[in-house]
Amino acid sequence: MVLIFSFSLSPALCWLFHSYLQPVGVDSSQQDDHLSLLKVQLCFALATKFKHRLRHTFTELVRGEEETTEDSTMTAGRMAMTDLLKSEEIKKALDAFAETFSHRKFFELVGMTAMSAENVKKVFQVLDVDGSGFIEEGELKFVLKGFSKDGRDLTDEETKVFLTAADKDGDGKIGIDEFAALVHE
Repeated sequence: MVLIFSFSLSPALCWLFHSYLQPVGVDSSQQDDHLSLLKVQLCFALATKFKHRLRHTFTELVRGEEETTEDSTMTAGRMAMTDLLKSEEIKKALDAFAETFSHRKFFELVGMTAMSAENVKKVFQVLDVDGSGFIEEGELKFVLKGFSKDGRDLTDEETKVFLTAADKDGDGKIGIDEFAALVHE
């Protein structure tokens, strides 16, 4: 599905920007340039915030569908985590890391270190919510929710440690091979 959003400024916001520019000594010939720049900055800020909120909401919706589907083999063309890992082991691991997180110990507790590389890559595909082929920092923060809706969010520090450990090529995201290598370290 492709969504197209158009941002335009209301007359009230234009008046506010005009009022802001006048006292700082910007003459009327430059106001349009400054107003256009402010529009772009505002639209970028709104789009970035909206994108993160939309991704988080979509993640919650997808995970909610996975857990309410009677046939857990496939959900909207995707595997559910319980197709790959035992739900008892997932619960045990999530309980063990209710307050702190260690990716090595977590992977061991859920049984991923004993999995084949092929199955680890299937786990990665479940965690890659947006289907980009990478787990970005925004997705990584919610990685425990990928195992169960009861999973907690990682702290910013835990997220950065996890990302640093996995991101071997330094591109700021975790690829499928990097994830598999991290699990089997």
